[in-house]
Amino acid sequence: MGISFDTFLFLFPEAILVVTAAAIYVLGAAGLSRARWMPVAFSALLLAAWCAIRQPTDLAVGEAVLVDGLGQGIRWVAILVGALFVIMSGREEGHQLTGEIFGSLLLIVVGTMLVGLAGDLVLLFLALELISIPTYVLLFLGSPGRASVEATTKYFFLSIFSSCMLLYGFSLLYGLAGSTSLAQIYGTLAAGQLAVGEVGQSLLTPLAFVMILAGIGFKIAAVPFHFYAPDVYQGTTSLNAGILAVFPKIAGMVALMRLILVMSPVLGFWSWQTVMLLSLLTMTLGNVAALWQTNIRRLLAYSSIAHTGYMLMGLVVALFSSRDVSADEGFSAMLLYLVVYAIASIGTFAALGWLADSQGVVDRVSSLAGIGFRRPAAAACVAIFMFSLAGIPPLAGFWGKFFLFWNTISLGLSASFSSMSFCFIILAVVGVLNAAIGMGYYLRIIAIMYFPAEEAEQKQIHSSPYWGSALAMLICAALVLAVGIGPGRLMRETRDMARSAWIERAAEENSDAGVLISRSFTSTK
Repeated sequence: MGISFDTFLFLFPEAILVVTAAAIYVLGAAGLSRARWMPVAFSALLLAAWCAIRQPTDLAVGEAVLVDGLGQGIRWVAILVGALFVIMSGREEGHQLTGEIFGSLLLIVVGTMLVGLAGDLVLLFLALELISIPTYVLLFLGSPGRASVEATTKYFFLSIFSSCMLLYGFSLLYGLAGSTSLAQIYGTLAAGQLAVGEVGQSLLTPLAFVMILAGIGFKIAAVPFHFYAPDVYQGTTSLNAGILAVFPKIAGMVALMRLILVMSPVLGFWSWQTVMLLSLLTMTLGNVAALWQTNIRRLLAYSSIAHTGYMLMGLVVALFSSRDVSADEGFSAMLLYLVVYAIASIGTFAALGWLADSQGVVDRVSSLAGIGFRRPAAAACVAIFMFSLAGIPPLAGFWGKFFLFWNTISLGLSASFSSMSFCFIILAVVGVLNAAIGMGYYLRIIAIMYFPAEEAEQKQIHSSPYWGSALAMLICAALVLAVGIGPGRLMRETRDMARSAWIERAAEENSDAGVLISRSFTSTK
């Protein structure tokens, strides 16, 4: 894994955030833990964004970094999501360990950015761990109750186990190709010049894929690796639950997309069938279990699990289509869904934090009773997010579900794939049925807000809500409405991100196969 000066220069935005996080940690330990770190963290994100905009587009970076539309797009998504969470985290200022909170959040943003740019297994693994380790810190700094400590400890040990499985899968992939570079691994697998024989390939390829799928499956809360999520969401704060619902899912889905593209030459029918089974189980269990939940964060945990199942539908289409144009559409639909899901989820948890400031603890769904009249702005935003997550037009979530279902149905109805059409029709039908089930608990939340039972407890306002949570909530609501009304720009961006991610296309555009020449984000358009 070669690192050149141009590589360091290209990664300067990430370096800014790492240095800022380190400074916050050190100064916090030196006695400034209660300082107002929110403006510092937010300024670091703005500076990183400015440096990313002003970067030269002719840098020659080593193959450890893939500079393509996918990497650049995820970089901007991570900065935007990080900025929203930093604004929300301002309510933690004055906490005994404020420095650790903001430092950990910046490192999570850096890890997400590096996942999109990683062109090497070592860098990809380190980037994923750069998300996991600060997440442990944030969860342990959350609610101090016994249930929270137990849930966080469970997440800690299970996360270590999943990292071991992922690392084992990476080691098998390295054994197959004899390299950690994604470009070289793809070239070796495509050429059939494996470091092992045919028997070794037939055994190691499925095992590597399953280990990688299991390791990342934990991070994205896919069945059967989901069981930690409800307890952790319920036991922590709304801020930490939002971070856990968004960052690991973005990083995990992008990492899985990268690795599927790299392993595509040797993946057979069993690969898409495996992911299809995971998709069916994940969306169904998540939606059905959410119907019976009374704790709001536990309900949102199962909702997050269900959305993972929807996203996996895009990967199923891409795996089956291999390097066909349908693979681009599958990845594009998955990325679009990932972005609109992230926006609605952030807004939901921001609204819960804002309501907790105004009326005390908001743990149960019944705690939202009557806020449509006491807090009309917050209730309207929550309704927008619930409708979007349910896939109701004309909000952003509708387009995410529409293109996932449309691509799946189109593949099933395609004449060239008639022998397998039944499987994809079933997947699409189950997806639509699950979307209908999901409406049950989303609409229940809205009904409780606007049509509370007569005996519902009317809580009194305790204090003025934190302005940062309100601002993040309003920004997310505006984005959900804007994307829903005019989805064309985001659809084009995600389509370009998907098309640029193919390793062989990047290699064909460069004269030196060992060096990937940087291209601007707009060059893929």
